[in-house]
Amino acid sequence: MSDEPGSDRAEKQRTRREAPRSHFRSERRSARRAARRRKAMTRLWLVAGPVVIAALAVALLLTFLGGPDGELPTSGTTTTMLAAEPGVESVLLVIEHDGGVPAALLLHPQGEAGVVMAMTGLTLMRTAAGFKTLADLHASGEDGQLETALGDALGVRVKAVASVKWSALEKAIGEAGVSQTPAVEAAAGRGMGRLASAVLSLTRAAGPSGGATVWEHLGLTGDASEFRAGARSIASSLSAAAWEAVALNGRLVRGAGFEYLEPDTERAKALLAGVGTALELTVEVQNGSGIVGVAEEVGEILEPLGYTLLAFRNADGFPDVERTSIAAAPDALADAEWVQAVLGTGAVAEDDALASGHMVIVLGSDYSPAGTTDTEPAG
Repeated sequence: MSDEPGSDRAEKQRTRREAPRSHFRSERRSARRAARRRKAMTRLWLVAGPVVIAALAVALLLTFLGGPDGELPTSGTTTTMLAAEPGVESVLLVIEHDGGVPAALLLHPQGEAGVVMAMTGLTLMRTAAGFKTLADLHASGEDGQLETALGDALGVRVKAVASVKWSALEKAIGEAGVSQTPAVEAAAGRGMGRLASAVLSLTRAAGPSGGATVWEHLGLTGDASEFRAGARSIASSLSAAAWEAVALNGRLVRGAGFEYLEPDTERAKALLAGVGTALELTVEVQNGSGIVGVAEEVGEILEPLGYTLLAFRNADGFPDVERTSIAAAPDALADAEWVQAVLGTGAVAEDDALASGHMVIVLGSDYSPAGTTDTEPAG
């Protein structure tokens, strides 16, 4: 390349010779600042990088874990900020029958009021080791985990877990003169509400002081002494009308070799916090088969389970409906599953158009009413 005067290279050399030294110092400072920035970013990544990677790993694990054996329920439950009053302690009574756990009862005080909440043993609980039912946790001797799981799910502090045989509890309820004692089979289904009512009536029948002493004669096992201490602390308020008997409802999930209830924890927390009301379940039974008195018979089966029955009527397809169907509002879907089990037939379907807690049963010719021989249309 030519260095003759006037050439580009000669002109650049002349410009550099004439440039002030301060210009070169400025360039060197800029280069050093850029190098420092690169080093700072490197150090930041070395510190923050592992944290970011760990957070991503945890998110991926939470996405793929779940179920009774690790699979997360796909629907049915929601989270809420409602919680019980700080410092208030509940006690849990687990009912044992034929080697299983059909139900459990949570006694939760709210000042001078409170809630007796009955729940099926199929209720699904989140634990540190995955998802397990209430019955499975108790059967494995993990009542400590049961206390924690139930407390986390419902926003309560469970002081103690005690167990009682169903036969002993049923006998005590009967001797107290409580009418319409639920059968243990019903207690595993819609009978939850009636079971809670029966136990609340049992404590009230014993009087203000008997609410605690009633537990002395039931042969409690487990953490019996702590349970009785908790019962004594709430005995006086248990006789008050402000106490309410409720059921822990939810969505019943069935599959190959498993069955569990996804609890509606949002409604349960509202009830336990004293800001919600129990779900009223109403049933409309329609005769589609034409068999005389079949709707009334089904009503007699369901009413003792705690359902509010609406007026009976003939279905639109009367008398030619062949298949029994049970339509339910979303929050009554689990109860529709229980009704299906009680009747021994019926296709269950969710109907968003139905009012909250409402169910419509259309009886078809596939339903066999007990003791009914007259098959003439009901007219």
